[in-house]
Amino acid sequence: MMKNYPICSKHFEDPLVISHIKSSGQKIKCAICKKKAICVEVRDLAEVLEEAVLSEYDDPYSRGAPYDKEQTFYEDRFPGISVSYTEEVLQGEFGVDDGDIAADIAAFFEHAYLSTQSIWTPEEHERLIDGWQEFKEVIKHKIRFLFFRPEHRKRFENPYGDFVNPFDILDEVCSAITRLNLITRFPIRQLKIFRAQQHTTGEKIGYAKRLGSPPGYLAKDNRMSPAGISMFYGAFDPDTCFYEVADTSWTGSEITTGTFTNLKALNLIDFTKFKGVPSLLDKSSRGKRAVAKFIQSFLRDVAIPIKPDDKILDYIPTQVVTEYLRYVLSTKMKVHGLIYRSVKNPGGKCVVLFVDNDQIVEDRPEIEITTYSELFLSLVEESITTQSL
Repeated sequence: MMKNYPICSKHFEDPLVISHIKSSGQKIKCAICKKKAICVEVRDLAEVLEEAVLSEYDDPYSRGAPYDKEQTFYEDRFPGISVSYTEEVLQGEFGVDDGDIAADIAAFFEHAYLSTQSIWTPEEHERLIDGWQEFKEVIKHKIRFLFFRPEHRKRFENPYGDFVNPFDILDEVCSAITRLNLITRFPIRQLKIFRAQQHTTGEKIGYAKRLGSPPGYLAKDNRMSPAGISMFYGAFDPDTCFYEVADTSWTGSEITTGTFTNLKALNLIDFTKFKGVPSLLDKSSRGKRAVAKFIQSFLRDVAIPIKPDDKILDYIPTQVVTEYLRYVLSTKMKVHGLIYRSVKNPGGKCVVLFVDNDQIVEDRPEIEITTYSELFLSLVEESITTQSL
C-alpha cells in the first residue's frame, strides 16, 4: 500500500536530496519527526529519486537476465546476479535513515533493481578495483622490475574482461586523478610543511640538511618510496607531524620540528580533495561515478596502517604507484608530490614531495628566488622547536 506524507530533509544524508527538499518544499509538520520544517511529499520525492536510480539501476527481469522461477525469493531468482531491493538502493545511495521510510518511497516504483552494467559483465568500478587487486598480486609475487615492458602485457590479459589488465591499472589511476580534478597548485612560498625527526636527547639537528629529506644512502623503505630513494615526508600541521613520527617507547629521546616552504611553484596530487562518489542526483557527474568508486577503494587500501611487523612487500604497490605518478603523469602535467590523509591523526593531512636532500637549503632571504634553479624547499628561520617525550 502506498503511503504519501510530508517528510523533511533530516531523514536523508545525501546533500543533493537535502538541497532538493529545502528548495522545493514548504514549511509544514514532518510526518516522521513531528516537527515543523521544510517538507516535500513522499510521492513527489519518489519521482525525483526514481529518475536518478534508473540512470544506473534497472529491473533484472526486464533486462533479460537468466531467471529461475523455482526460487522462493525474488532476489534469488537470477543466478550469478546480485539483486538489491529498491529500499536497499535508497538507503545505500541517498542515506535514507530508516528502512520504513525507504520502503514507503520504494512503493512508488519498482522493488527489485540491480546495476544496469552487471547482468552480463562486472560493473566498470568492479573491473577497476579487481584490476588493482590483481596488480598488487602481480607486482608483489610474480614480476616487478620488468613489469612494464610491453611484451608482458598479454600475459596479464583477462580473456573474460572481468578486470582491467594490471598492466593498464596505473594509467587508470592517472586518468582518475585528472578526471576528478585532484591536482592542486601551490605558488612560491605558499606551502608551509612541518617535518619532524625523533632523536637522542641533546642532539642538535635543527638545520635544513639534517631535518629535511634523508640522503639516498640513508633513505629507508616507506609507504611511498623504496629504500635508497630520497623523498620529503611532512604534514600540514604540527600535531599530525608529531603523531606521524613519535615512538613513545624510545626513552631518552626528543622530537625536533621545523617548517619548510617551497621555493618553486609545486603541483601536488591532492587525494584529500576527493569527496567521495558523486550522488546519483548529480546529473553532470554521473559519468564519474565508476572512476570515483575506484579511487575510493584505492585510497581506502592505501590508507591501511602498516604495522612494524609487516613485510616490505606490503609497501611495494604504493611505491610503484608513487613512482608512476612522479614520472608518467608528469609527461602530461609536472607533479611534485602527493597529499594524503594521515593514518595516525584522523583529520590531519600528510604530504610526500619528490624532493631529495640536495634540493633543500636554509632560508636565505638575501638570495633571489631565481638562483634556486635546482632547489625546492627552504627551512624557515626561527621555526625550529624541540620537545622531550
